[in-house]
Amino acid sequence: MRRPSRARASLQRALEDSAKNTLSFLGLRGVSVEVGVLPDATMKQLKKRFLGRDSFPDVLAFPESGFSPVPEGTSRSLGEVYLNESLAGRPERLRFLLVHGILHLLGYHHGRRHDMITMQLLEKEICSALGVRSPSW
Repeated sequence: MRRPSRARASLQRALEDSAKNTLSFLGLRGVSVEVGVLPDATMKQLKKRFLGRDSFPDVLAFPESGFSPVPEGTSRSLGEVYLNESLAGRPERLRFLLVHGILHLLGYHHGRRHDMITMQLLEKEICSALGVRSPSW
């Protein structure tokens, strides 16, 4: 098995820390998020397979399918957030997209204007608290 490069391992740690900080900011305890950085082609395949759309995504979020009981002292996974490896040279963008993906896991969406505004305001609030520059809308 190939070991990840130092830069990739550092990026993965930074993203995992950002996920923990996002959950903490939201007041969520006893939960976790799996974070992965995947190649562009893999992201496209996942989007086509699970969402039926054939395009290159920056972020994909897959919520945990059920709320089965977990043993005391362990965390329950909210789901998985995958980020596009092509953005690895832009860590601020990846951290923002991670916040975006976590909000999707929590049920936030941006299909309707009201939902989009609500989600964007919360993204800005979280990113500000974490010291992450959010894109200008």
